[in-house]
Amino acid sequence: MQDKPTSTELLEAIQDFLMKEIMPTVKDKDLLSFKTLISWNMLGVIIREIKQEEPLLAKEFSSIIPLLGEKEKNLLSQNPKLSNFNLNSPDLSELSLIEKKEILLKANELLAKTIREEKILPSNKEVYHHIMETLKDKLSISNPRYGL
Repeated sequence: MQDKPTSTELLEAIQDFLMKEIMPTVKDKDLLSFKTLISWNMLGVIIREIKQEEPLLAKEFSSIIPLLGEKEKNLLSQNPKLSNFNLNSPDLSELSLIEKKEILLKANELLAKTIREEKILPSNKEVYHHIMETLKDKLSISNPRYGL
């Protein structure tokens, strides 16, 4: 890992190169200009994901854990490394990015199972709000205009 340039700075430089150097030379070639625009856009998705991943994971984590109630205890019992982790007052800095994603994946699986088994309706405001906010955040990574 380097100090400078950061991974996002490198990706932004590639984006800049694609738009300023490559696009003008391929603008008359429909397929190539389309692929260049797609590449530029995908680099933007990667940049936004790198920049926003940690804050969005923390936001989703703080939103989903209260919805699980007593079921949260089962969430950590499957991973011995996480067995001492306190979900009620989590210090996410103690966890690696992979561990955070693992917990959220299991939490989402558990929430989905709860919704199916208990037939939770969209009228449940807490669950509905969590799902809509999480979806909006995830869509904002692929399309930043979505949240506007």
